[in-house]
Amino acid sequence: MQKLRLMVVDCDNDNCEKAKMFLNQEDMEVVATANNGVECLELLEKVQVDVILTELMLPAMDGYLLIDSINNSKLAVKPKIFVMSHILPEAYLTAALEKNVIYYFFKPLDYAVIKRVILEKYNSKSIWNIMTKPDKHTIKETEKVKDSSQVVDEKISKIFLSIGIPAHIKGYQYLRYAIKDVMSNPILINNITKQLYPNVAQEYNSSPSKVERAIRHAIDVAWSRGKIDYINKLFGFKVYSSSDKPTNGEFIALVADKLMCEFSEERY
Repeated sequence: MQKLRLMVVDCDNDNCEKAKMFLNQEDMEVVATANNGVECLELLEKVQVDVILTELMLPAMDGYLLIDSINNSKLAVKPKIFVMSHILPEAYLTAALEKNVIYYFFKPLDYAVIKRVILEKYNSKSIWNIMTKPDKHTIKETEKVKDSSQVVDEKISKIFLSIGIPAHIKGYQYLRYAIKDVMSNPILINNITKQLYPNVAQEYNSSPSKVERAIRHAIDVAWSRGKIDYINKLFGFKVYSSSDKPTNGEFIALVADKLMCEFSEERY
C-alpha cells in the first residue's frame, strides 16, 4: 500500500512537529507543514498531498478561506481535508463541515485517533461527511464540542458576573466572544486591532472601533464597582490595584489563559 501523503497546517509549530513525530508511519507520512493558509496554497503548487489536516484559526488566511481556495482550485487531484481546532463556537464547527470537510478533530489531539480516522475515511468508497452520515464516534466528538463550548460560555459568564460586568451591556458579549476567539487561536492576542476586533465586529454586525470602546467600557465598569480583591482572588495572585486597570488585550489574555489552563487540567 502506498503511503498517504499529509500536509499539516497550524500556526503552532509544536503541533506541526508532534504531527510529524506521531503520524509518520508505515502507511502515512507528513511531507509538508505550513503555518497559515497562504503558505499552504504555495506549497500545494510544489508538493502533491493526499490529505490536509488544518487548524481553522490561522493568521494571514484562515482555515475557512483556505478550504474554499482548495475546493475551487484547479488541482488535478484535490486533497481530502480534515480540520482540527480547540474550543470553538458551534457555528464555527458547522461552517467548516458545510465546506465538504471530511472530519473535525478536537484539540488537544489524540494522534492515534487521527491516524485511524484519516485512514478509514480516506479509503472509504463513499464521500463521507459528518453533517450527513455521522457514526457513533463522530456523534460523540460533536457532542464534546457542543458541551465544551457551553461550559466555556458558563465559565466566562460566571467570571464576568462575579467581577461586576453586567450582562446587558454590549461589552459583555463582545468580551466573551473575544476571549473564546483567543482560546481557539492564541496568536490573535498579538493582532487585536487587525484581527480580533474585526472578528468580533463581523459576528455582531458592528465596527472594530465600537467593539474596542464597548470592551473598554465593560472593563471600566468592573473596576468602578471596586471588586478588585475578588478579581485578584479569582486569578490566584495580586494582578491589579483599584488604580491600575488592565488594557483590553491584557484582560482578554488573562481570562483566556486562566480558562485554557483549567481545561488542560481537567483533560489530564
